[in-house]
Amino acid sequence: MQLTCERALRSEIYCRLDVATFIGQRSQELKQLQTAQLRQPPWMEYDYYQVVLMSASGEVATIVDNDRSSLEDVVNQVNDFIHRPENRTLNTSYNIWWKEIWLIGFLSLWFIVLVQLLPVPLFIYFRFVYIFDKVRNQATCLRCALLEKRQETWQLDNILNVQLDEEQTGDNVFYHITLMLNSGEQASLLSSRELPMQRTQFARATHRIRQFLNMDE
Repeated sequence: MQLTCERALRSEIYCRLDVATFIGQRSQELKQLQTAQLRQPPWMEYDYYQVVLMSASGEVATIVDNDRSSLEDVVNQVNDFIHRPENRTLNTSYNIWWKEIWLIGFLSLWFIVLVQLLPVPLFIYFRFVYIFDKVRNQATCLRCALLEKRQETWQLDNILNVQLDEEQTGDNVFYHITLMLNSGEQASLLSSRELPMQRTQFARATHRIRQFLNMDE
């Protein structure tokens, strides 16, 4: 926050308030500055305080911080200037950018640590959306994770068959709904590696897809 004031006449004080934000700098003209107050915002739960400037056009809320003594110094500087007619100009500032930069850096560091320690919950797919559209002649599979989204699309007339495959790995059995394409390629539509379900559920889903595509059982 940067506050620059100039006294035109004994009781007429004109100020310019510049406040830096994350999206740029906001400037405001204040006419006939009357007083400055330190208040505790009602929407803050902790010991935070705010400098409020009173002018002829109303109140202007400025900086918010938990350093009460430093904010009181700003308020005292402004009020001292108002009540001393011999003072012609005032230039005061209050900077909390170093606190915000430290907080952003701290949160960014923790986010990096979280990604490194918990890669699976962030990138594992937890939502699957399947759309079979005969009007557009398309089959669409959308897989969604917290930090990733992947979409695959196939033409319906390129799908020769839809089958349920089983994969034996050690003591585990995995099920896959597979699209057989006329190019000779195979596309995995859904796997129990991604979405753990019983075989009956995979079989029911395969049957419904085949019915929709008018495939012979």
